[in-house]
Amino acid sequence: MSEKNGIVVFNPIEELIGKAREAVESATFDYEKPKDNQAARSLVAKVRKLKKPLNEAHKVAKAEALEVCKTLDAMKRGYLDEIENIIEVHAAPLRDIDEREAKRIEGLKAEKEAAEQEEAERLEEQKKDQEAKAGELQMRENNIARKEREKIIAEEAAKRAEKEAAWKAEQAINAERERADSAIREAQETAKREADAKEKAEQVKREAKEMRAANADHRAAILVQVAEDINDILDDEEKARIIAEAIELGYIKNVEMCF
Repeated sequence: MSEKNGIVVFNPIEELIGKAREAVESATFDYEKPKDNQAARSLVAKVRKLKKPLNEAHKVAKAEALEVCKTLDAMKRGYLDEIENIIEVHAAPLRDIDEREAKRIEGLKAEKEAAEQEEAERLEEQKKDQEAKAGELQMRENNIARKEREKIIAEEAAKRAEKEAAWKAEQAINAERERADSAIREAQETAKREADAKEKAEQVKREAKEMRAANADHRAAILVQVAEDINDILDDEEKARIIAEAIELGYIKNVEMCF
């Protein structure tokens, strides 16, 4: 029961819930049967209606509890103010001492920081002076090194120029030699081409001459053969020769001698 917590507003609700639990646990339904199905639905609806009185009882109890809480908060604030006033009797002088001590410590801290700042500035100035002297020394050394480097660079440049001039002269000689060799090769090749062309022309002439001679012999042999064939028909060598020559020269139309 809710009396254990000092809250009795829910006692009637607990009684209703107990009865509803007993009714639900004792009820037995065959949900497939329309009558039992309707009875089960009615019981569920009846139990569901218990939510309304529960919410209303909660609302009333909560409003009363809020008023009690407000009263408790006000009483607490009053007691806290009274406690603070009692504390302040001795806390005020103690706070005054703490504040003076804090100011003294703050002063010592400020003096220490000022001293440290002064020392830091002195060291920074000393560092700048040392860096300036080191810079001057480095500059002198750089000037010496620069002059030495410039001397070395000039000497190396002179050597490179000398080597480049010698290389260019050698390249020019080689180029001239190559041009001369190329001209000689070109002349030799031209002479060879001309000689080859001349030899080829002579060979063509010889072959043409030989071909003409062979062709003449061939034509003569064919002419003799044709004349003999005609003579076999006419039995007259002179006429056969004249007819064969006429055929060869194309005097007889539609008749051609194949060589």
